[in-house]
Parts: sequence; structure tokens; C-alpha cells
Amino acid sequence: MKNIQLEILFKLRLCVARFGEMDGARWWNTQAVLGRYGTLALSRGLPKTHYFAQARIAFTVAAQRCKEIYPRPSVYTLWDLPPEIEDRFNQKWHDWINEADLWGPVFKTIEDLSGLELPDLILKLDLAGLVQSGGRSGRGLFCGYLFSYPEKPGNSRKPDFR
Repeated sequence: MKNIQLEILFKLRLCVARFGEMDGARWWNTQAVLGRYGTLALSRGLPKTHYFAQARIAFTVAAQRCKEIYPRPSVYTLWDLPPEIEDRFNQKWHDWINEADLWGPVFKTIEDLSGLELPDLILKLDLAGLVQSGGRSGRGLFCGYLFSYPEKPGNSRKPDFR
């Protein structure tokens, strides 16, 4: 897997995690952890790595919420991808922390939702064309073509990414 795909995955997770917070779509119970309040709360104690601490918090809460909503073991979500992808993502995480200055503008871009919908946020991070809107409610995202992925055990069809 190319690093650019991992960076796209990271940006996509940031967008969805930020949008899903209580000051956005209210999908999970975090209040602007990836917003200005999260930055203010964590930047004093973690001046160089606060953005990544914010992201880790938001990703963990989002993953838990998705497990509650989509408990089927045969479904991939943005927060529960094949182990090979998750392992590479976690390995790359350390490199991103070392390049924290380069990621500052990305985090700043997603801080303020100001009435944005998820597609707008995705456009702000130049991810348009890499994901498709969809799902039963029209608020899901399909990003399966970003990655080659194996069948999830117990699933006779290609997994869906939500």
C-alpha cells in the first residue's frame, strides 16, 4: 500500500470524526475534540503532539460507536478495516507525529465546522472524487476503491465501507 493512501485514510478519518462530533452530526459523544476546544484543552500539556492526541481520542470514540451501531462482524467500517491496513496505519502514525508541523494546516482546516456538511469538509481537504456519498440514509460514504482488501471472514460478498 502506498503512503498516500494512508494519508488519504487519515484525512478521511479526520473529516468523518470531526463531522460526527456533538457540535456536528451528533454521531458520537465528543464535543469538539477535533475542534478549537480540543486544541485549547490539549495544546498546553502536549504542545507538539496535541493534534494527534485529539485525533486518537476522536477515532477511539468513533470506533466504539460504530461497533455499537454496526455490530455485524462481516462489515468493514472506516474505523475497523482489515488488520493489514490498520497495522500499516498505526505504523505510519509515528511518522506523522514526527511531521506534526506539516499536519497542522490539515487539523486547522477541520477545526471549524460552521454549518458545513460532510461533503463540504471532504472538499476542504481535497478528498473529492476519492469517496462517494451513499448508504441507506444518503449520509454514508463508500471509499472501498482506495484500498485493495480481503474478504472479511464470514462474508460472502465484498465488504461495505461505511
